[in-house]
Amino acid sequence: MQQAGHELSSAAKQIESVLGGAVPAQVIPKLKFLLDNLVLPGAAVVSGISLFLVQRTTGANVEVLAVIGVGVAVLFIFAALRVRSLYVSAIYEKLRTHALTLSDFQRALGRPSPQEVTELQAYVREGDDKVRWFAAAALGKLAPETFAAMLPELLESPDPLVRRLGFQMASPQDITTHQLEAAIGDVDGWVVAAVAVAGSRKRPPWERTQEILQRLWLSTDVNSRAAAVWAAAFTGDQETVITGMHDAEARVRLEGIRSFAKMKGDVPLAAGPMVGCMRDEDTEVRREALRQAVRWAPPADDHQAFAEALVASLGSGDRETRRLASEAMAAQSPVALALTVPLLSARDDTAAATVEALIRSGQPDL
Repeated sequence: MQQAGHELSSAAKQIESVLGGAVPAQVIPKLKFLLDNLVLPGAAVVSGISLFLVQRTTGANVEVLAVIGVGVAVLFIFAALRVRSLYVSAIYEKLRTHALTLSDFQRALGRPSPQEVTELQAYVREGDDKVRWFAAAALGKLAPETFAAMLPELLESPDPLVRRLGFQMASPQDITTHQLEAAIGDVDGWVVAAVAVAGSRKRPPWERTQEILQRLWLSTDVNSRAAAVWAAAFTGDQETVITGMHDAEARVRLEGIRSFAKMKGDVPLAAGPMVGCMRDEDTEVRREALRQAVRWAPPADDHQAFAEALVASLGSGDRETRRLASEAMAAQSPVALALTVPLLSARDDTAAATVEALIRSGQPDL
């Protein structure tokens, strides 16, 4: 499972992206607080106080106190079980209504019980699309043994995202060469890319991995090329990631930026393309590049262009673009902050974003 850590994290983010990343309803943290801070510790406190009062007022002997203590303990055990059942029911209700992310689910339940694993399996087989995807990813992350046992079923699923998750989240030793060969011709390019990534993780690596990725990259289908760029992050193919950021299709450029992020920015020749994406005409591409700029800065030779791209983004008509640009300036580029002062005269949204960037910087002289 350690070898699959990066892929699991990516799968989790993919599922959360599909589900919209909604925040769970307030009832879940309230029930969690009630269980952790009232029912369980409260049982010990109330039991002790009750026994003390009984002994003081009635002079009861040790046997009577012991019987009362057992009775009170049993009462609180039932109370804890009841709160636990309400808590789990609330979690599954949010799952059914698509208002729970995979990380929320993991934090809420921890390691699932056999009954909860069975319920997740039922969702994979019978749930609607989003619940099925969520349940498959949750099984892969929280119950890998069950996920491995279901693998043949997952790889034959009519849902392409379930097939992709099967290859992406299973341990390399659980996937056979025969299963890889059988999926090469899948109609969904993302599934084929996941097949290639799964093959590259086997020891020794599957010999057809590069052939498959090359075929995807040379495809005229936009999704297939985007899938090839996604897979490049896992196979260490920096050239494909850089080329993807130059692609004519915004979908491919977007995946190039995400693959750059998966590689922790360790792509030496990617600074120029990344700065270019910060000025991209497509709003989603521009936003994604700026999100990475908050955590990444280019080498010194490219920093002036980086700063100018951030300043240009402050003048964007898109509010999210302006917000991300101001965050990136404060975190990564004092040079850009110095260039923003003339923008204050605009007295519009650009000026407001400039003030936000200056405040975030923590530099009172500016």
